[in-house]
Amino acid sequence: MPGRMHPSQLPRYTQSPVEPRVFDTVRDALPDGWSAWHSHRFVYGHDRLHREIDFLILVPGRGLFLIEVKGGSDWHRADGHWYRGRTRVLDQNPLDQVLGANSSFRRMLEDELGRANVPPTFIMLCFPDMFSATRPGGSDLEGRVLLGGDLPHLDRVLRGIAEKAFNPNEERTFPWDRIEKAVHRTWGESWVPRLQLEQLQASRAKELVLLDAQQRLLARDTNVRGRLLVLGGPGSGKSLVAREAAARFVAEGRNTLFLCYTRALAIGMRREGVRDAHPVRDYAMKVLKDNEIALPHGPSTQWTSADWDAMMDAAAELITAADVRRPDVLVLDEAQDFGPKEWSVIDALAPDGTPVLAFGDPDQRILDHAVEISDRFHVELRLRTAYRTPEPLAELARSVRLGGALDAPESANFHREPLAAEEGVLNGARRAVAWLLARHVAPADIAVLSLSSQKAMTRLPPGGTLEGHRPAQADDTDASERLLMDNSVRFKGLERPWVVLIDTDHLSTEAERTRAYIGITRATMGLVAVTR
Repeated sequence: MPGRMHPSQLPRYTQSPVEPRVFDTVRDALPDGWSAWHSHRFVYGHDRLHREIDFLILVPGRGLFLIEVKGGSDWHRADGHWYRGRTRVLDQNPLDQVLGANSSFRRMLEDELGRANVPPTFIMLCFPDMFSATRPGGSDLEGRVLLGGDLPHLDRVLRGIAEKAFNPNEERTFPWDRIEKAVHRTWGESWVPRLQLEQLQASRAKELVLLDAQQRLLARDTNVRGRLLVLGGPGSGKSLVAREAAARFVAEGRNTLFLCYTRALAIGMRREGVRDAHPVRDYAMKVLKDNEIALPHGPSTQWTSADWDAMMDAAAELITAADVRRPDVLVLDEAQDFGPKEWSVIDALAPDGTPVLAFGDPDQRILDHAVEISDRFHVELRLRTAYRTPEPLAELARSVRLGGALDAPESANFHREPLAAEEGVLNGARRAVAWLLARHVAPADIAVLSLSSQKAMTRLPPGGTLEGHRPAQADDTDASERLLMDNSVRFKGLERPWVVLIDTDHLSTEAERTRAYIGITRATMGLVAVTR
């Protein structure tokens, strides 16, 4: 029987630049009868923290390989410590990561199968960017390290390691079919996503369920000095960690300012207790108003680009020159979308020495004028694990962003609502909402998101409804309690169980594909695509 890879074709979403390459190698080199799983994520233990095993390989009749993958060509050990280049790794090192995951994984299998039926496990580290003949050393790593030069011969290498690592007589003593089913069941074709940000306050007693070890370290334990950038993909917990970090700074008595790009995210943050949360542009206007400085003429919705630029320049100049109170610490979200004018205000608020904790995802950048964020920070970290979007939708989002079609097999996570050639988009949106309501999805669990740059609500007549429900826009104060209708960009940073995508006819430009990518990854349960 051929080897079986899960997922079968594309890896689960990951921020790691090397895991997809290892995935392709494992998929193509997997010996007959073996099974492998990419990104086995699970919750176990009294602390309810999330664990992840990058690759899990079942060697039938022998045992299980647990493999931790690390990018970079400069890993080494000295005096019992791990280093990347000359920098000592202070947080959990690669070996400790896989040891901790192995311990929790074995206890989880005990619960599934009984202690007597838990097979042998063998931990390994893989450094695909390293090709040196010198492997990270130590007696505890002997025979456990894979380098880039091993990958072209992975079939032979893994067979050789299995011969040494496992007892060949184990085949008669373990229920291998049950073991494989238990591993696959705990890996899951999809997984239950985390609670929505809007639901967090009602779940404070269970908040540890929401934070994995890396998220908790950033939110609770990191002593931010200088400028720290945290990158992460959709659903990796950027906004959640930003909220928790801001709450911690406030609890410590520090004057904390939270700035983001979209108004809807700022409103959601204020609803969750981050009182001083604003879009950067709104905050700049507030500074000018508080100091009785005139704004450009007319309502801001009618301002030109030049008006906005002049307003931002005036705010930055005032903050720099006047006695404007600056924050003790600045927390930024959606940092990938800040342009030069936004950064001029941020730099004025946080001169050298002021701690800045920023979160962003370059793959969700929607504005051509946005500044490359990595160049503005002293230290860069990554949230590696994505929790929000079910795996089939994560794969679809990634494919669409790379130029693939917005289509997938009908499943529990995906439904296509076809439009006739000349049919209006609003008809399809109404049918999609009706389809969801008929399946007992609550209106407040639905977001109808347009891939157009215009507000989707303009498609409805004044006071119009979708299947009897009056939609809210993303920045309405009661949006979390109502069916939502807006464009995907204005909903960035937020989420709903079900997303209906409309205005999907044109996905030819990078900007259009990015809007689709953002829209798909707002869903925590399923997607309805209204397409022709």
